[in-house]
Parts: sequence; structure tokens; C-alpha cells
Amino acid sequence: GASVNVLGNRDASGEFVQRATVTSSASSSAQPFSIGANVTVTFAVAFAASPRVFCCQNVTTDSELVAGCSANNVGTTAFKQMSLGIGTHITSNPVAWLAIGA
Repeated sequence: GASVNVLGNRDASGEFVQRATVTSSASSSAQPFSIGANVTVTFAVAFAASPRVFCCQNVTTDSELVAGCSANNVGTTAFKQMSLGIGTHITSNPVAWLAIGA
């Protein structure tokens, strides 16, 4: 059947894209790393199957050294985002994410 494009974010191949920003929070700040708490992100519209999720830290000052972020426990309705930083600079960093699926 035809794909219904409710939000206008389905491409010609039928892939569905959602994106937003979530704020990370620290759960551990022991040197030399800080580890962000798992933040649950719920998709505005459920995917038919688990999508591919990509994330990127958006640091706000030059002193924030970010090692990366991950998307884990990805399902059709939500995923968990976790950040990793160097030092204690992981608190309150915005994380942009992009989910692509059917």
C-alpha cells in the first residue's frame, strides 16, 4: 500500500525521518570522564520497525570537551541517549538526534 505522509517527512523511498534535540544530564563526573545519565527520548510518531538513530553533541563553550554520545535500546517508539565527556563538562549539553526508518 501507499505510505501516508502525515508530517511531510517521508522521502520518495518511503523512509520516515524524525529529529529533535534533548538535553543530557550527568550521572557520574569522576575524573577523567563524565558519563551522562540515560535520557529516554520518545518519538512523536512510532516507526513501523526500529529506526537507525544518530546523535551529536552540541557543545556551548570551548572548555567543554565531549567524547561522544550514543543511542541505545532503540525501539519503534523510543530510545535512550547517553553522553560521554572529558572532565566534568557533560551537564546540560544539548544533543541533536536523527532517526531514520520505515
